[in-house]
Amino acid sequence: MDISKQYIKMCDCEEIQGQWKPSTGDWCISRNGSYWGHRNLIIVGKQFEIERPIKCPIPVISPKAPNYNLPDEVNKFSLIWLPRQDQLQEMVPEYSHFGLVGAFYDFVFCPQNPDRTKGDEAKYVKDYPKQFTSMEQLWLAFVMKEKFNKRWDGEMWA
Repeated sequence: MDISKQYIKMCDCEEIQGQWKPSTGDWCISRNGSYWGHRNLIIVGKQFEIERPIKCPIPVISPKAPNYNLPDEVNKFSLIWLPRQDQLQEMVPEYSHFGLVGAFYDFVFCPQNPDRTKGDEAKYVKDYPKQFTSMEQLWLAFVMKEKFNKRWDGEMWA
């Protein structure tokens, strides 16, 4: 699971955060810094269940009781949801499983029509997927293109 600063920044947008319906297994990070020392990563757990696995100081919160055993200011709106790869894939339901694989392949390996794109723009479009360092980042870029016609410019979605 990608928890890099880059992925957090990419996920912190209205298009993605607006789709979050907290559920068991979700990954998120606090917007306002750490509530638990140096860690601010949170995993959503089962209702009324707080678990801290041995050697894993990651708090687990409940989607039904998000403030249970946590500071009052922690809620859905003080967190940045970090979608897992399977959640990103579910955001494009207009494709069958095979259609999704084909569209993703085209996005990564055939990102432009060489007859329509020339020069520097062709190089930019061809190299666009290479900037992403994880499958989550690559799938997020695909989702943002397919659903919102936006591209990551290194700083924001445009």
